[in-house]
Amino acid sequence: YRLNIRTSEPMFTATAPAPHFTVNAGATNEVKIAVKYSNGYKGKLQLRAKSLPKGVTAKSVEVTKAGEVKFILKAAKDALPANLPIALELAEAKDGAVVSVQCELTSSGVVNGVPQGFPDFVIPASPELWLTVLPPKPPEKPKGKDKKK
Repeated sequence: YRLNIRTSEPMFTATAPAPHFTVNAGATNEVKIAVKYSNGYKGKLQLRAKSLPKGVTAKSVEVTKAGEVKFILKAAKDALPANLPIALELAEAKDGAVVSVQCELTSSGVVNGVPQGFPDFVIPASPELWLTVLPPKPPEKPKGKDKKK
């Protein structure tokens, strides 16, 4: 047997609700990222995107407490269709520690008292996130009277 004892370091993590996001050219998509502080962490963080395609922007968001953070992806009207990996990261303002936003690949729950899901994967979470940029949505046709003759 082996026993290791050490003090817990204050830390932070971030989780995306899904491994993929979609945004139409000329539109925005609000992504809700769950930020968690552990072991007494107290500090300011920046949530930011890396490797966005041309025509897609996202302003960094300052995070001052644990909870849900709204992160907005904005595609310009002339953004070209794309399908590529992106990275979201949470960076500490004080000493520069950076953590990748992860997406949980496992799920579990209980339905009618019966456990479900797969609680153990070889890779339980991944920082590999995906962004799809779609063409602009066509304008909606006005609802109302159809003229038939």
